[in-house]
Amino acid sequence: MVTVTERFPIYAGAAGPGWVPGPDEMAEYDAGQKEAAGKVLADAKVAADKLGVDAETLHVPDAQPAEAIIAAAKDRDCSLIAMSSHGRRGIGRLLLGSQTSEVLAHSPVPVLVVR
Repeated sequence: MVTVTERFPIYAGAAGPGWVPGPDEMAEYDAGQKEAAGKVLADAKVAADKLGVDAETLHVPDAQPAEAIIAAAKDRDCSLIAMSSHGRRGIGRLLLGSQTSEVLAHSPVPVLVVR
């Protein structure tokens, strides 16, 4: 199981012209991302253990999700990537999330999309 947290989102003018996050803001952001990822992975591991599924967890910080998922699968010689779609209704159900689409388009191993 892989959880990817993206880089701190810095957009031009997001918090006013010339604003750049300082070391304290970056550290706080990184700590929050690590904590959130740890909780998601711990909950997923508990669920896998209850089902008798042997699962390894991995947090990849500061990365683009699709790229990190594909790299993790290659590094671990995985034979399948399983990931979720957004589970939308109506016309939205015809579209996958952008990260899922990227993984589908670039993965060298099969991808199972679960709704």
